[in-house]
Amino acid sequence: MLTVLSSQVKDRLDALVISVKDDSSRLAAIHEIVQEIRIQSEVSSLNSATRDGLGSLLYGPDEAYKIVAQSRILDALEFEGMYGRYEAVDQAYLETLKWIFQDDERDNNSTSNSDSSVESGFPYADTGMEEEHKAQARRLFLSWLSSGEGIFHFSGKLGSGKSTLMKYLCENTCTRSLLMKWAGK
Repeated sequence: MLTVLSSQVKDRLDALVISVKDDSSRLAAIHEIVQEIRIQSEVSSLNSATRDGLGSLLYGPDEAYKIVAQSRILDALEFEGMYGRYEAVDQAYLETLKWIFQDDERDNNSTSNSDSSVESGFPYADTGMEEEHKAQARRLFLSWLSSGEGIFHFSGKLGSGKSTLMKYLCENTCTRSLLMKWAGK
């Protein structure tokens, strides 16, 4: 089944590449026209309101191109059942994964509960090093999420909660807030 899905995704990506090649020459021509208009519109005799309005008309299409391109890529990658795994993952217990967004000070005030150590699934729960490792993992992850590059890799044994953590991160408003910071918004 995975091979069929991979084949479908590859076929859609190939179709997208062909479509983009066809559209790229048209977009290049439109872009040249817009550039010419931009150059010609830099007239100092226009009042500021008129210049601002003209600027939004001329520079707005760049954002529109980006949005259209993003939408086409996402549509090409879509396949039936793509949310099946996400929907199959159970919700995290409220307290279990909170540590990923909590600050160190709040964590240190609530670390003595041995049940939470067992619940967390952290590999160092029995050694007393759990909180130190959680704090380090939190700092690394939050730094990467708000300003990092590349891939942040979560690893663990089967059933240790990797998918549950991913679902928790997807649904948590802190994730979006940090990603907006990363995006400069």
